[in-house]
Amino acid sequence: DNDGVADSIDKCPYTTEDSTVDKTGCPKGRILNIEFNADDNAMTEKSLEEINVFAEFLQENIGYQVIIFSFTDDSKDEKISKKVTQSRAKTVMNAMIDLGVKLTRLTAIGMGSKNPVADNETPEGREKNNRIEVEILQ
Repeated sequence: DNDGVADSIDKCPYTTEDSTVDKTGCPKGRILNIEFNADDNAMTEKSLEEINVFAEFLQENIGYQVIIFSFTDDSKDEKISKKVTQSRAKTVMNAMIDLGVKLTRLTAIGMGSKNPVADNETPEGREKNNRIEVEILQ
């Protein structure tokens, strides 16, 4: 499955290439390419497809719990950023529930502008900092 773990010891042979895996080839985390409309928390059609693929993975691997983390750039007041990211994390969680993933397996956390992965001084950096990450727990 191209995850960097030899097939002979890979306990999770069907992980996606964009997953972070442990030494046994099982997923630990993943960044979902989720885009939201600028003025609200509605996801784009492409984002719904991404969630559908991830929800299918979760339905095939019922032993996993997931924490959905939402992040944003630092262009807004932190109180507003926290509220926006919490709402977006819940939007992703609700989309997964609509696709059949049980609520008891999901947690949504809005992180605000904490933990940037890129420079907030550039448009490209701000775009990278507006992201959804999922932590996969066994």
